[in-house]
Amino acid sequence: MGIWFKKSDLKMIHGELTLEACELQEASIVAIPSSSTALKLTMDGEELTDTDVKELCLSLASDPEQFKPEKMNIKLSQLAFIALGMASTTNEAPAEQIEAAVLALSKEKEETEKKLELSNEKLNAYVKKEKEAKTKAVTDMVDAALSAGKITADKKQTFVELATANFDLAKSTLDAMPAKQTFSAGINTPLNIAGVACMEDFQKLSTEQQLSFKEQNPDAYQTILKSL
Repeated sequence: MGIWFKKSDLKMIHGELTLEACELQEASIVAIPSSSTALKLTMDGEELTDTDVKELCLSLASDPEQFKPEKMNIKLSQLAFIALGMASTTNEAPAEQIEAAVLALSKEKEETEKKLELSNEKLNAYVKKEKEAKTKAVTDMVDAALSAGKITADKKQTFVELATANFDLAKSTLDAMPAKQTFSAGINTPLNIAGVACMEDFQKLSTEQQLSFKEQNPDAYQTILKSL
């Protein structure tokens, strides 16, 4: 196959050596190709040898301007430019500017994720602390009611569950319940007078019982004194 082209048709496009235009001079169609290198290149009317082709590539490679990539603008949707932090009126922007915006957006995303993770950790710690404080308050309130005799041991779990679900309701219920009263103090139990017949029997009583006997049985007490 023979190809004819001009040297001016060789250009660097996006960093790649590209032949923009050429003319096919001849071609042979065969069932089985004999040589994959059977290619004749003609530039500006002169046929190029393999050595000429290598020298041409080297000459182009030695020219920095030939290999300098063309600046490329990228078109995106209006919403995409807004998401990248650019003006809503932007229609297109250089690739470098878009890459910088994407990197900045990615960095902002990472920082936001770190802040969110920290906030979640603080929230979880606060929730845990609040839960522990509420559990302690419930336990202390129910235990106090149990100690005061407001409830019996078999009702403890019921009030724990009630206070866990509605602390204020459980508190108002327990506050309204009367505490267990001890009536033994201040009640004088009558002594068996028949068992105290003389001073010897009286001396066997405790001091509290002697005082109670004297108050409750003044006549019997006088009788004991007279028996001395």
